[in-house]
Amino acid sequence: SLHELQLLSTQIIKRQQLIETTSKEINLIEDQIIELNDNIAFLNAQLKKLKEDYARMIYIGYKTRGSYD
Repeated sequence: SLHELQLLSTQIIKRQQLIETTSKEINLIEDQIIELNDNIAFLNAQLKKLKEDYARMIYIGYKTRGSYD
């Protein structure tokens, strides 16, 4: 009976350690998700600006095409 109690105590300690490790991993993954979401937002903003610049260049090229003829 005492042996079983010791075994159960050991199992409880190991499971608590596993829970702590898993919690730390979850926190790290959440931090990575936040960082990646920030990167996505930044890249989307850059993409929007590049699309606007490209559209502007196409428009200017279209308007000035007659001057090259």
